[in-house]
Amino acid sequence: MVFTNASTEINAGWGSLGQPQFFVNSDLFAYDQANPQNTRNQINAYIDDLIGFGALAGVGVDATYDGTTLNVTGKAEFFTDLEAGNYHLAVYLLKDHVLANQASQGSNADHRYVLSDKITENTFGEQIVEGTVVSGSTYTIDVSKEIENVDLENDEVVIILWNLRVDGQYAFFNANRNNISEAGTSATVDISGIADITTRQANNEIVLDIITNQNFGNVQSRLINVSGQVIDTQNSNIINGANQIKYNTDHLLSGTYLVQITVNGEVHTEKVIVH
Repeated sequence: MVFTNASTEINAGWGSLGQPQFFVNSDLFAYDQANPQNTRNQINAYIDDLIGFGALAGVGVDATYDGTTLNVTGKAEFFTDLEAGNYHLAVYLLKDHVLANQASQGSNADHRYVLSDKITENTFGEQIVEGTVVSGSTYTIDVSKEIENVDLENDEVVIILWNLRVDGQYAFFNANRNNISEAGTSATVDISGIADITTRQANNEIVLDIITNQNFGNVQSRLINVSGQVIDTQNSNIINGANQIKYNTDHLLSGTYLVQITVNGEVHTEKVIVH
């Protein structure tokens, strides 16, 4: 296995030794060689638990390549007030498929999502804010790097929002990834993937109004009370344009509820008060 400088530094930052090792956020899951499915089940259960918590920040990334230079714009938006933190945005080049040797798999094993290079000068990115964060704050970075032979069909960029903790460890906060376009075809960076989303109560229903500029297909939403209990879930087909998701309130007590919607792997949370 060939390690890039970026992957080596990330491994060291997480205290990773040997392989294979699996991290979700910054938590290490021991690999059960005798029963790999056991490891998969543990990780899936952990992720299911995390879905109950709304995202504290969202990130988006847009990249273009002119044959010589990869130009990237990254953006972060915080959805809630946060106390003292030290946040950094980092951008990496990712290869979807790499054919290489793997023990017991042969010389042409298909390795997915291989970290190829860092685009930001520092492995853990550029500092965007230190100290208190105010809800609604947005931060943007623009970085570029000369790279040969970027494959627009196979390569992607991934952006990670890191929080540098007081113990010196960079803790994963959020991430996103995107395809690379030819120079001149760049689009505005979209953090949420949704043009507009609002939640309201109308008569005996909670209504989630969603406006998009693309088809998202099957999207899951959940209604959650303030204790974190899931009251109801729905799967809806979200298409380009105006969409609505509705939850009946006849069986609900008055109070505050959260509606969470998962789009492209990102969880977005809206608050609504039921009267």
